[in-house]
Amino acid sequence: MLSSRLLLPLGAAALTAAVAACAREAAPSGGPADRRPPVIVAVRPDTFARLEADDATIRIEFDETISENVASGTLDQAVAVSPQTGEVDVQHKGNALEVKIEGGLRSGVVYRITVAPVVQDRFNNTMLDPFEWVFSTGPDFQRNAIAGEVWDRVTGEPVPSMSVFALSEDSVPYVARTDSLGLFVMRYLPLGRYRLRSYDDRNLNGEPDPFEMQGEGEERALGAVDTVLTSFWVMIPDTTPPQLARGEKVDSTTVRLVFDDPLDPEQSLEGLVRGMYRDSGDTPGVLRALHAWEYRAYADSVREVRAAEAEAERAAEAEAAAEPSAAGEPPPGLPPGPPGVPLDTAAAAAAEPAAGPTPPGTRPGARQPPEAREFLPDGQRIPDPELVLLLRGPIEGGALYTVLLNPLRNVAGIVSEEGEGVYRLPEDPQRPEPADSAAADSTAVPDTAGVRTAPPDTGGVARPLGVLRRR
Repeated sequence: MLSSRLLLPLGAAALTAAVAACAREAAPSGGPADRRPPVIVAVRPDTFARLEADDATIRIEFDETISENVASGTLDQAVAVSPQTGEVDVQHKGNALEVKIEGGLRSGVVYRITVAPVVQDRFNNTMLDPFEWVFSTGPDFQRNAIAGEVWDRVTGEPVPSMSVFALSEDSVPYVARTDSLGLFVMRYLPLGRYRLRSYDDRNLNGEPDPFEMQGEGEERALGAVDTVLTSFWVMIPDTTPPQLARGEKVDSTTVRLVFDDPLDPEQSLEGLVRGMYRDSGDTPGVLRALHAWEYRAYADSVREVRAAEAEAERAAEAEAAAEPSAAGEPPPGLPPGPPGVPLDTAAAAAAEPAAGPTPPGTRPGARQPPEAREFLPDGQRIPDPELVLLLRGPIEGGALYTVLLNPLRNVAGIVSEEGEGVYRLPEDPQRPEPADSAAADSTAVPDTAGVRTAPPDTGGVARPLGVLRRR
């Protein structure tokens, strides 16, 4: 039997546990589940309010208690203050957020506050849309705006969650963030000229770093009622020249060269190849070097010719009206392909018909999704890490080949030195063969800084063949 001295401590422990359980934050039991996201019902200062500059706190009230955790990022990142006049501190206050700016509010400034759709309630329901309002510590509200799009220079895709800065003539940074479509807008800005820049502040240090995507737009003038539309691209900075990563045999008369950087798609390739030879035996000369987009256009035109020839032959056989046209001669009115390139090039003749232009990083002549882009929004071509060499004759499998290249420029404008690519063609194009490591120069360092590279292509008959060596 327990003594009364033991009953009292046990009772106290049970009472303490019960109180702790009551204090624990949890969803109330019973009733329908809460699926409604939190909604902002009041802000202070009010929208379009005019007030004296002081250290007043900015307050954002919701229609329910919100969580201290946000869907992504941090609580300080959930609220953006533009212009950036000091460090921003966001504090959780039950059903509200309070925002304090280091040094307080400045006089003579129109402030724009944006709440990102990352705030959520205790049931993890997240705000549906961003919320924005403005107030002034002196000047009038100019009903103008700078809006635009930020996209990836390498892929052509819009870039979400990028910080965009409009730097005024007095270097005050006005800021916005791109949405899921890469779009941004800044409203109610002072009159003047603005220089635009953007970067992905991954480490939250407020500065662009070499490993972060970044870019700059044009300087633009903004008037009282102007809406300036502008777009610009971003990419990870690159400080190293392009290097040949591997060579691949597309077919007996076509070789594809794959580099570790996307190349400038507008540079001339005339005179790029100084020579191509093998360790023993004759080597066919290089007829022409093509950008990947040039090869795609050429292959498409040849496929059209082949399809037209086949259709004409079927019609002739069905009608027994005429003999098929001579091999290699396109029907009237069809494109013959690039100047100096034979129509019966095996690369194009063997290529499978494609639905459209090939996206960057895919095998020349391969199929691609219909939504693939060929151009950036500003009209520039999307870069590609590949070049295609059309040869004057067939090359043999199992032989060691060397191609001598003149300087080549990547999409970042960095120019390579003269070099030679050494690679071996596999005996059996259907069976992978390891790259000839003896032919590789141990001093060649792959370029891992900056621009994203395409994944290795393992489709078709193309196989990895070698690396670039400086001469």
